[in-house]
Amino acid sequence: MTSFAPLGPAELRAFVHGVGTLERLADADIAELAAGLVMAFRLYDELGFSSFNLAMYGAPTPGYQLNLRLVARSSLTPYYRSDATHLERLHWEAAVDISPEALARQCAGRFANL
Repeated sequence: MTSFAPLGPAELRAFVHGVGTLERLADADIAELAAGLVMAFRLYDELGFSSFNLAMYGAPTPGYQLNLRLVARSSLTPYYRSDATHLERLHWEAAVDISPEALARQCAGRFANL
């Protein structure tokens, strides 16, 4: 899914239902996460992004869902801007180049078969 209020450019989110921590992932969960990441990386490539940051969050709490957050990083191109701008550092506001709605349209149907 795309984030309603992204923390960075082209932020994507994923959740593993019924699993709260990494050590509880079944082989099928790992395969599904890997397939989803490959699709996300292909999307980032199509959008012109060449690097990203990824974080996974888990907790051994009943009902907690293991989840991950993936954000693209600015590519080194002419007129490059740092992906750590004054907006993030001074105003706690992400500077994004693609709206969540546009990103959701780009994602449409890619992850449906996972």
